[in-house]
Amino acid sequence: MAAIQTTPERSANRVSRRIGGIAPSATLAVDAKARELKAAGHPVIAFGAGEPDFPTPDYIVAAAEAACGVRANHGYTAAGGLPELKDALVAKTRRDSGYEVKANQVLVTNGGKQAVYSAFATLVDPGDEVLLLAPFWTTYPESITLAGGVPVQVTADESTGYLVSVEQLEAAEDVVRELGVSVVVPPGLEADDVLASVARQAPLAGATTVLVTSDRDAFGLIDADTRVLRVINGGVEASPMLTPERLVLLLGVRPEQYPDFAALRGDPSDNLPGVRGFGPRTTARLLVAMGSAEAAFEDLAAGGCRVAAAVGPAAAARLADPAARQAWEHNRAVMAMHCDVPLDLDAGRLPLPTAVVREAFLAQQLHWTTAAALRALAHDESSAPRPPSTPLEVGWPPFRQPRRFGRLPARPVSNQLTLF
Repeated sequence: MAAIQTTPERSANRVSRRIGGIAPSATLAVDAKARELKAAGHPVIAFGAGEPDFPTPDYIVAAAEAACGVRANHGYTAAGGLPELKDALVAKTRRDSGYEVKANQVLVTNGGKQAVYSAFATLVDPGDEVLLLAPFWTTYPESITLAGGVPVQVTADESTGYLVSVEQLEAAEDVVRELGVSVVVPPGLEADDVLASVARQAPLAGATTVLVTSDRDAFGLIDADTRVLRVINGGVEASPMLTPERLVLLLGVRPEQYPDFAALRGDPSDNLPGVRGFGPRTTARLLVAMGSAEAAFEDLAAGGCRVAAAVGPAAAARLADPAARQAWEHNRAVMAMHCDVPLDLDAGRLPLPTAVVREAFLAQQLHWTTAAALRALAHDESSAPRPPSTPLEVGWPPFRQPRRFGRLPARPVSNQLTLF
């Protein structure tokens, strides 16, 4: 069991970066201010938290009290909710919404926020971009961020009936192009092929590149000119920047060995089964001793003494099975990347023009991220304009959420040389 040691003065203020990055609830802030003003005698109509202005009806209170006395309700319930409650929700959905669902499609939660967070945690992988239609409930972006996703705001207003069009979604690509960033969508190919082409072609143009991705297949592209920023839970700031030396520390193999490593180990996220008994440690020991999977199969054909010495007789016997080589060859073929996608290497080279970055972000009303964008994309440390503030009533002091935790130490900023 691992223990986390903290100094006495920090133990009470310790908070993870993931939780520390959550913005305070704007709804609760407005609600708290309304209650404060009401207590001071001001006439206030609160439009913060959506609470009913009447008490819970007596018959609901009585039903809850009666349920507390039923012995069957005193134990643990099914994780998805009581079967009879799920059946009742199915009937209500059919009656009120005209929509047919099955009980096994119903999940009972403790409220809307838990339902939203559970949905994002189930669907979103670290680094995934999630289209967030604005106006939106303030809980949505924080739930996306907690799940490791990146909220991408798409705004609608009264002129469109608060409906988002396909043209708006397609316009996101135009905005990126206006920034001067190359947008490459090769027909019939995948993002891996674009990354591999950048890694192959950028050094020929004298460029050093950082590939930003959550896909581990990019580990095989790491070299002296190419690093990989592996996006994981916690966002970019909590993600490792991998170099050849760091990959060896992380996995025990060199970048050029990673395709063999992944093919033998397998990758459940890509539905690629590996060789039975070859997990990360066994595979790393094999490749350190043999250099490559091909050399290991050649040794097995000659008796397998070196392979057995590296991973043991049992693992050597499993690798000698013809099905093992077939799995390795299949996985290598599936993971193979094209490196000849046509690219405009001048587009996206940092720094981008300050005026272009500022205009693009402010045009999309991304006020709070403009300063960070100017620093990362334009290498401009000057402060960006703050978003306009609209006081709720003249003379009201601005509400400030009390800080419970101390500020986290500043992290060093490392800007990449080329953006793709």
